[in-house]
Amino acid sequence: MFCGSLAFAPPALADVDIQAADACLAAAFDAGGQGGDCVESAHAECSALPEEAPAVAVLCFTDGQRVWDTATAATMKSLATRLPEDVAAITGIEVKYDILSGLLQCDRLEELAIAVSDLPSGTIAREKARCAATVAGLAYTRLRWRAQGLK
Repeated sequence: MFCGSLAFAPPALADVDIQAADACLAAAFDAGGQGGDCVESAHAECSALPEEAPAVAVLCFTDGQRVWDTATAATMKSLATRLPEDVAAITGIEVKYDILSGLLQCDRLEELAIAVSDLPSGTIAREKARCAATVAGLAYTRLRWRAQGLK
């Protein structure tokens, strides 16, 4: 029996377009910028999702985080084949702690929101997912910035 479950499917979510992000980052770096706006632009569709649908936004930001993390891993793998072992190790450590320190701040913001705000749990989850995706995007941005000087 068909229950029409497709009617309840969430709208298609656009993953972060890493090629577009790379082009944005290259242009930003060439212009002397840092590329943070590129991360914000990459998350624009997730940010535009209605506040009334926090679970959809959480999924969107989580998918974006996955794309950034995959791109970071691929970039690290590429650098490891081209760089001296010690330089690759330092680069990996820098990326690791960029991510860990950022995620720690996301956790802090979540705990503060739970402790002292009247925000609904869905809104808090949405903001934490946005924070984690931004952390992943900024870590990738910093890695790409560092990689310029390692060529």
